[in-house]
Amino acid sequence: EHVIEGMSLLQHNKDIHLILVGDGVMMSNLRSLVHTLGLDSNVHFEGWQNQDKMKSYIKVSKAGLIPFKRSEQTDNSSPNKLFQYMYYGLPIISTDCISIKNIVEKEKVGIVYESENIRAFANSILRLYNAKDEASLYSKNAKKVVSEKYNWDLAVKEMINMYNNLN
Repeated sequence: EHVIEGMSLLQHNKDIHLILVGDGVMMSNLRSLVHTLGLDSNVHFEGWQNQDKMKSYIKVSKAGLIPFKRSEQTDNSSPNKLFQYMYYGLPIISTDCISIKNIVEKEKVGIVYESENIRAFANSILRLYNAKDEASLYSKNAKKVVSEKYNWDLAVKEMINMYNNLN
């Protein structure tokens, strides 16, 4: 909900859109909130999509959003979409879940804002929208770090080395 409420602070900018892909128990509430706030032309619900179609959504996006509520679970895990976004060079905008925040800030691939903070979300979007050079730097860093550090080929090698060194 905080993302949609944050979009209400951005609705004066007709170039900023939120595309929601997926489905779930909250969708009817989110659709209602969008309608109540008059955001029908800025927030788009695409519904459930096959994995092979996800690439097309990512490619047309200007940023990858990870708006998780902080919890023990989200503080200690990193979602696949973080690495998918980085692979395609999307700057990241994420809440301050510890595990995600550590990667985003350490690798300089995006902006972190306080979980569920509507104004902080909107400010992060505007910052990225207005600072094209910063967005470009995040994009370059994301592509580089996912190819050099966060990928399956490297993870598998490290795991094999670890097993080979067990006594």
